[in-house]
Amino acid sequence: MNNGLSLHIGVNNIDKTQYNSEWTPLVAAIKDAIAMEQLATQYQFKTKLLLDYEATTDNFLNFLDSASETLSSGDFLLVSFSGHGSFITDPSSNRFESPIDLRNGIDHTLCFYDKMLIDDRIHLEFQKFETGVRILFIFDSCYSAGMIDTHREVFAERTHVRSRLLEQSALLANYNNNKAFYDNQKKLIEVKKKNEKNFDLILLAACEANEKAYEDDQHGFFTSHLLKTWNNKKFSGDIIDLFELTKLSMKQSGLKQTPRLLPYSRFTNKQAFVI
Repeated sequence: MNNGLSLHIGVNNIDKTQYNSEWTPLVAAIKDAIAMEQLATQYQFKTKLLLDYEATTDNFLNFLDSASETLSSGDFLLVSFSGHGSFITDPSSNRFESPIDLRNGIDHTLCFYDKMLIDDRIHLEFQKFETGVRILFIFDSCYSAGMIDTHREVFAERTHVRSRLLEQSALLANYNNNKAFYDNQKKLIEVKKKNEKNFDLILLAACEANEKAYEDDQHGFFTSHLLKTWNNKKFSGDIIDLFELTKLSMKQSGLKQTPRLLPYSRFTNKQAFVI
């Protein structure tokens, strides 16, 4: 019998001592995480929640370390993240630019409570898992497709709608407060990339690599439409079906936010969320 572990991260508020006060708190990221945990529970995953101050980079990495020692071929790891997303170009040069204007050299980031993790570092963590472990990431944050991949913009203004993009001043402050951490990530990645292996990873991303992701007072738009498609376990299709119907639902609602499925793994044809 296969095992399933899941982690659900919701970050409405970030540490202002690390990011400064120039940022917009979110409202619905924690609601997303709780809803995704409830979904996972219905499929018998052993679940864990990390919300706001508990959602640190260390707690996330420690969970992945533990999961990599626990899970074996055929097992299932589900991770959902709802919160701010951002990007940095070259940390050593201390330059921060919009990914709309750049083609190469961008590190997309997830904004945890204390610090950001760059895409390459997260990718590197999955090298620890045994071949055959199924990994499904669901990211509801700005630029989320860039966590594996990359063009587009944005959205008509609505009442009670917020972007999940971290403000540049907060981004720069967090980098300056944790410069050694970011520089070390780069060095670690360069050393370990030489020994990369293939693994079964699927990313369901809320938007393109240069798009913003949005939320209202209830949920992130992507999470909301994914839950609507899932329909309290009435949905019985595979991950590709789930993604395509979620994407169609978002388009029919008039949302100028384009979700992505990356990459097409060997287990995309299995029933969604079934261990």
